Amino acid sequence: MKLNFFIFAFVVLIDQVSKRYLLSNIRLGDSKEFLPGVMSLTMAQNTGGAFSVFKEYPILFMIIGIVNLLIFSYVCFCPTVKLSNSMKTGCAFILGGTL
Repeated sequence: MKLNFFIFAFVVLIDQVSKRYLLSNIRLGDSKEFLPGVMSLTMAQNTGGAFSVFKEYPILFMIIGIVNLLIFSYVCFCPTVKLSNSMKTGCAFILGGTL
């Protein structure tokens, strides 16, 4: 359980730090090489789900996020849930990405 909390916290930290870095260093539509010749980062804004689907319903995504947070928190951190450690670790990654 401690490992899952560490993974969750680490994913949230990396996610937030990378977003702050990109917002302060790359303008919307611009690209910056991350691994030269292999990968570059392009600043894009997605206001909805995948490919901005349902962008006119932001409350829907808020509800989905809260439900996701509740379910994966329970699955990941409740000691009575009988899942393998690898499944709980996967849930910790999903939970970290939800925030």
